[in-house]
Amino acid sequence: MRAHLGAFIVRGNYTEQTFLKLLDEIAKCSLYYVILFIKYDKSIEEKVFFQCLIENPKIKSIILYGAPSDKIFATIDEKPVILAIKDYLEFGKTYIDINYFRVGSNSFYESLNYNYGLNQKLFIDSLGDIFLSFGFPIKIGNLFNDKIEEILSNEKVKEFWKVTKDDVFICDNCEYRYMCFDEGELVRINAKYKKKVECPYNPFISKWDYQEGYMNLNECGIYIQNDKLVIDENRLNHINEELYT
Repeated sequence: MRAHLGAFIVRGNYTEQTFLKLLDEIAKCSLYYVILFIKYDKSIEEKVFFQCLIENPKIKSIILYGAPSDKIFATIDEKPVILAIKDYLEFGKTYIDINYFRVGSNSFYESLNYNYGLNQKLFIDSLGDIFLSFGFPIKIGNLFNDKIEEILSNEKVKEFWKVTKDDVFICDNCEYRYMCFDEGELVRINAKYKKKVECPYNPFISKWDYQEGYMNLNECGIYIQNDKLVIDENRLNHINEELYT
């Protein structure tokens, strides 16, 4: 079995030699393709990233985060392969945004049966430590010490790959659940799961946290109790009437 995506992020202090050594290890493992998320560092010359793409065919794109401005350095078939973004990515935090949603038959059918944000994907940091995802900071191995094949056969890893949005409280009520690329940490509650951190979108009032009128779940009278979703229907109906009438 092979993961179809490995996300590799360089954080902390490192040398160019260490960086290239990590790339060499990734090239030898069984990951199908890799996207590099690297903290922007003006001391690293652009030619290093071009060298990465040329010498490592598994690497499909390199994203430099925390840059002074958004910029595309190189494209292939009109698709950005080396680009800089101003956003600063924080390990352990999930980024749910409608601009990241995937619309298409492939993503839809995968979402029906698997967790689209986690399925057959791994996150590898600059120390070689391997996690379920960028937003799911549970260590499951190390690139230098463990075989990728053994990690992929771990039943705990497979468990979360198979958790669909219909298996997650709140997500199962969301109209975006079959296009959402959320890779955040999940907590098991008997036969269901819940997100460790509340989503910035509230599907019960159709509002994002940056929109006027947004209220979180608790403010809407919605919470999980005794493994069940509890909804204060009167309160929720009143809120929606205030918002939309």
